[in-house]
Amino acid sequence: MDQYLRVERPRNESTIKENKYAAPVRIPTNSTVEDDKVALMMPEQVPSLTQVSPAQTQSTSPSPFSVNQLMAAIPRQEIRFKINPKLGSLGPQLQYSKIMDLALDKANREIILPVIQRSVTIASRTTKELILKDYALESNNNTITRFAHLMVGTLAGSLAHVTCKEPLRVSLYSNLRNLIQNLMSGSETIEQLIHMLINDNLDLGCAIIEAVATRQVAS
Repeated sequence: MDQYLRVERPRNESTIKENKYAAPVRIPTNSTVEDDKVALMMPEQVPSLTQVSPAQTQSTSPSPFSVNQLMAAIPRQEIRFKINPKLGSLGPQLQYSKIMDLALDKANREIILPVIQRSVTIASRTTKELILKDYALESNNNTITRFAHLMVGTLAGSLAHVTCKEPLRVSLYSNLRNLIQNLMSGSETIEQLIHMLINDNLDLGCAIIEAVATRQVAS
């Protein structure tokens, strides 16, 4: 995903290749587009997610976001967990929706800040580069603004969805195990319950983080 989003900007060539948002417009090498046309939030330092662990709750670089701010943006009223009926045959009748809610809340707190920070930053930089190339001759600032908002929101949300998946899976597993093993015994049964809950609800968790990323860009 990083490779897809990274846009190289050579000094004397402005052709954009293989990007679905790009229009085939060549910019004269003497173009005088001002950067403030597309001034977007662009933190200078962003931690890499290639080694993000679920326990990483703080970013080492300055961030325009806070964990509490991002958690408050989660559309909790839209969350509907998928609880497989087969869970009832694997163990006691636990309140699986409540267990998933607690586990997902803890997991989000552990991973959401670096995921959103990096996704928004990459999306902002990529959008700026593409607009400077494709809209260099556009005189209507409203057109530029509409395109920028649409693209940066879409990119930030999509990147957040992809990059959060494995960290979220690991964190959900840890938190679900801690919660369930206090309520029942039998390690094999617990493993089955956990994997079933994660497989049924991981996409929902990723969609939630995607929605938060998109809303943070738009706000």
